[in-house]
Amino acid sequence: MKTIKFNYIKISDFCNIKELSGKMFLKTVIKGKNAVGKSTVKKCIQFVLNTRDENGKEINGIRPHDKNGIDIDGLVTRVELTVSDDGVENTLRKDFYQKKNRKGEYNGEDATEYYVDDVKKRTKKAYDEFVQTIIPNEVCINANVLIEKDTATRRSMLLAFGKHTMDDIIAENSLFEPIAGKVKANSVSDIKKSLREKIKGSKNKEGLEDELKKINIQIDIEKSKKHDINASELELYRNVLKEQIKEIEKKENNISEQLKDYQKLSDGILELKFQESDLIRNANAKNEQRRNELKVKIDNNNAKIRQTENQISSYKNTIKGLEKKIDYLQKNVTIYREQWKIEKERVFDDGNLICSYCGRKYTEDKKEHLKKEFEENKQKVLDTITENGIQVKNELEEAKKLIKNTESKILEAKKIVKKLNHETSNFLEEYLKLPKRIDVSNTEEYKNIGLKITEKENALKKMQNGDSIRQKLKEEKEELKFKLDETNRKISLYEENVNIDERILKLQNKQREVVQQMADIESEIDLLKDFERKMAEALEKDVNSYFEYAQVKMFDTYQNGEIKDICEFYVKGTAYSRGLNHGARMLTEIDICRAFQKLYDIECPIIIEDSESLDSDRIPQIDNQLIMLKRTDDDKLIIEEVR
Repeated sequence: MKTIKFNYIKISDFCNIKELSGKMFLKTVIKGKNAVGKSTVKKCIQFVLNTRDENGKEINGIRPHDKNGIDIDGLVTRVELTVSDDGVENTLRKDFYQKKNRKGEYNGEDATEYYVDDVKKRTKKAYDEFVQTIIPNEVCINANVLIEKDTATRRSMLLAFGKHTMDDIIAENSLFEPIAGKVKANSVSDIKKSLREKIKGSKNKEGLEDELKKINIQIDIEKSKKHDINASELELYRNVLKEQIKEIEKKENNISEQLKDYQKLSDGILELKFQESDLIRNANAKNEQRRNELKVKIDNNNAKIRQTENQISSYKNTIKGLEKKIDYLQKNVTIYREQWKIEKERVFDDGNLICSYCGRKYTEDKKEHLKKEFEENKQKVLDTITENGIQVKNELEEAKKLIKNTESKILEAKKIVKKLNHETSNFLEEYLKLPKRIDVSNTEEYKNIGLKITEKENALKKMQNGDSIRQKLKEEKEELKFKLDETNRKISLYEENVNIDERILKLQNKQREVVQQMADIESEIDLLKDFERKMAEALEKDVNSYFEYAQVKMFDTYQNGEIKDICEFYVKGTAYSRGLNHGARMLTEIDICRAFQKLYDIECPIIIEDSESLDSDRIPQIDNQLIMLKRTDDDKLIIEEVR
């Protein structure tokens, strides 16, 4: 393990420090009041070592400035730091200055030069490479560089402490062998996400749960299609119905000849009734046609009346809008008249002929020029007001004309409504006078047809045609056929039940397959959770093996077994970010620096801020060089040794 120490520091024109130099000891305190430059010294060390600040930003804003905050030109900001590396000293130096052009003027650009033992480095990269051999990681000297980062960044920085690999975890537990290939090729979180999407689905793809729901719905639908049927009883019932239908068909054949004469007489009665209906229909057709014509005319006129009345209402709204516009325009005319009058009466102020700076009167030419300019500007204003007034007046006249035109349209529309109402009244009067149906029962033609129908109906009643018997047989046969069809349908449903049972069995097999797939995936997810927890426990153990005072908690476990990545430092159960006192926080920061130093196998200085909160007896007795920034009542910045 190599040992790094800062032996001497020299600062020139860096922020608020004009000149400062001093020897640095094993236990160095840099003290003074607020704003005298304690934090600036830390900033100087970060600057010369090319490290970033706690927020991850490069050190900038270092040029001295005046009381108004304006940077002072022409100064060279310089920091020199003498560093001992296992007793071998090197002096690091950085000069920061403003560039000039060929004329010797500042061109707005800055430059930095890098030196080691007064030998200039050609590039920043070359300087960085040398500094890296001294301080390999900025956390080694300042823990805040780690603490101020977000959780993810802190974790990534601490991953370097991990000794256990995936292969180690898998080798220790054979249960993880089935997932070995996946976890080597993908992150555990991505694998779990992919597996859950197989179950839950994603935005563009359904998952196993969706498939299972569909299968369950299909099973319920198939079950609802099944019928409660006894096939053997239905077969017996179907045979009985067939025999009954045969008996009825035999009876129908015996009476078929009796209907011929009966049918002829019946057709004659039907023909006479057709003639009777035609007589009534023809008599009412012309009457109904006229009623329909009048109804259409009435409806059309009413529609035109409503349309015209709506137009009248629209015209009235137009007039209201124009009247409001006229009122507005008349007010503007009054305003323009008053403005014109005021401007017309405005006269040149002789006080403007005297210079407001020296108090002397202007020359005659200057006076004449000012008066002429005043009159010209006045005339321009008057012309503008006159032009605006004329425009408003024209708009006013146009609005009045529109009102007159609209009022004429209203009168014309009212005449149309009056005419339409008169026509509609005449049509309605004629419509109401027409009967709904014309009675032809008293005509000779209608009476003769009725007499013939009566004669034929009386003759039909005297005939024995067997029609009623045949009708009864027909009704019985139709009923039996209906029952037979229904029975055949039920028997076919039994066959459908067999097909339904087969489909249900296939769906249930698919259901079991999907459930098993989901169970297998859930088991794999649980295995991944266990693996993730084992990895987290191993990492936490590896990280904490580097710490002495504090402990690091790298993960939390949810109730569902999921791992939540965290990165929190604890001292005796109290978190660094919640409730830990200031002294304990600083001891934690020292422990963080020493942990990183162990990782890189070095021993280097540690910077402690606000060390006034740390009692002298609590300053850790360690071999590292400690540089403590301490607030005191000293007016000037002091660098001294702590004994």
